[in-house]
Amino acid sequence: MNLPRVIFALLALFCVQQLVLIIHQYDEPNDATSMLKQIHYFQEVDAQSLSVEQAQQTFTSEQSSLASSPFLAFGIGSRPTWLKLLIENPTNEHLHQRLTAALTWVDKLDIYQFAGPQLLSQWHDGDEQPKSTNFVPGVGFIYDIPLHPGENIMYIRAQSHDPMVLPIQLTSFSQATEQSILLTLANGVLYGILLALISYNLMLFRTFSQPRFLYYSIYIGSFMLLNLSYNGYAFALIYPNYPLTQNYFTLCLMVLHGCCGIVFIQSFLGLKHSMPITYKSLLAYSGVALAASILLTLTQQHVYAALFAFVFLSFTCVVMLVLSALHYKRVADSELLVVAVTSSTLGMLITALSVWGKIPFTLRGFHGAEFGLLIEALLLAILLAKQLRVKEGQRTRAEYLSAFDPLTDLRNRRSFLEAANRHLSIANRKQRPISLILLDIDLFKRLNDSYGHHIGDQALVHFAQLLKANAREGDVLSRWGGEEMILLLPETTGLQAIAFAERLRNTIEHSPFAMEQALLQITASFGVAEYEHNTSFEHLFEEADHHLYAAKQGGRNRVEPQPMHPRELRA
Repeated sequence: MNLPRVIFALLALFCVQQLVLIIHQYDEPNDATSMLKQIHYFQEVDAQSLSVEQAQQTFTSEQSSLASSPFLAFGIGSRPTWLKLLIENPTNEHLHQRLTAALTWVDKLDIYQFAGPQLLSQWHDGDEQPKSTNFVPGVGFIYDIPLHPGENIMYIRAQSHDPMVLPIQLTSFSQATEQSILLTLANGVLYGILLALISYNLMLFRTFSQPRFLYYSIYIGSFMLLNLSYNGYAFALIYPNYPLTQNYFTLCLMVLHGCCGIVFIQSFLGLKHSMPITYKSLLAYSGVALAASILLTLTQQHVYAALFAFVFLSFTCVVMLVLSALHYKRVADSELLVVAVTSSTLGMLITALSVWGKIPFTLRGFHGAEFGLLIEALLLAILLAKQLRVKEGQRTRAEYLSAFDPLTDLRNRRSFLEAANRHLSIANRKQRPISLILLDIDLFKRLNDSYGHHIGDQALVHFAQLLKANAREGDVLSRWGGEEMILLLPETTGLQAIAFAERLRNTIEHSPFAMEQALLQITASFGVAEYEHNTSFEHLFEEADHHLYAAKQGGRNRVEPQPMHPRELRA
């Protein structure tokens, strides 16, 4: 299990590194961005939309504000916003640059390019209409624009019921291509890690039937769907001609992801048993949230649906964080759990608040959910694997205790009977010899009465170790009960078994037991029987038990039937 964890960690770190590289390139100024001298903006007041000519007059009358950053966020349900971009081409040549104007969620986007008073180009996009060629998943709406020498002016009108985010950027074609390749690579690795994590946990759930693995798979899967949606991949690849789906799908997935997080955290923390009232409250909270989201979608209350989705997801992140903190030191590996959930919830919270406009928008903040989830996925994968090892160890221990005697480390009676019946079935089917030896320590009760039960237990351990040391690899050895042991010898005739029992008897007799600075000699009696085909184990056992009784009656420390000749000793 260590190798998959190492591979997963390396892939996760690689993905984080690629995302950091991409975001660093986006955030850092470049030659093209330096051409962007000023950004002014204002928001429409009247219900009637302004024309570009009216917007120009508004900017001329200085009824606008100067943007302090090229990354603008105006929140949910904000009024239509106009931007004026002043771009300076310092060369004497026409330059072709790529403009990033808005993220995925803008409902309407109108762009006008002027050179002096002349309108050179205009574009009309937005996710209220089918996907256009200017929409690039993971980036937003981009446009290839020619810049004339000197001053160039662009006007942008954006309108959206969702959080309106306008990360204005200029890049060269080569920089845009490089960023696109890196972004595709990073997203490919991100989704690959998520799919591998989902598959891994589904496999664990199928193997061990522990709900937490299933819930974690659903939790990761809901984030993956949400990420595909809010980055625009679903719009571009699945429903490009259904803008209404695009308007509401991301909002519904935000609520769904929050509910999946609640289900996972309550299962992981075991709230059903430790905090039953909280458990029921969280389930009701999730159910009401899903119903409200569906109702707002069906009634097409876009602004309220967006507000509800962002408030619910933000609050749910805080709830998960509080629940994890409350269970610090109360569950196994709680430190790792708190760090993992904190990473994910803070990342999701930063992303939500960034696009909501509640904190200054940056691309680092916008991708906070990806960073947080990758860190959480890495830590939880380690945590779940560790807990799985503990559970597997407990299961293996339980299986061992159910099959072996804890004192002598020999099979118990139930385990011996299962193995013996298998061997007898094979011997009967293939007509192969198989024999049974029943033996016990002579005068064991006297030993217990004279020296105490703790010495008797040590004598049993000594006796069992001698038997294990002299038994063959394929033999089945068991503690039948008390001081009585039983040994099944596959591929062994009765005469060979008698000779083997005589060797064991001699070994035990000449291997005294060390007891508190003294040596105590112990002996054993043996009863041997050879299996008769098409008979039962009970018949074989009765015959061996009869011979053991004869050995006891014959003076103990002997084998019955008696060995006949050294040549018959088995190898």
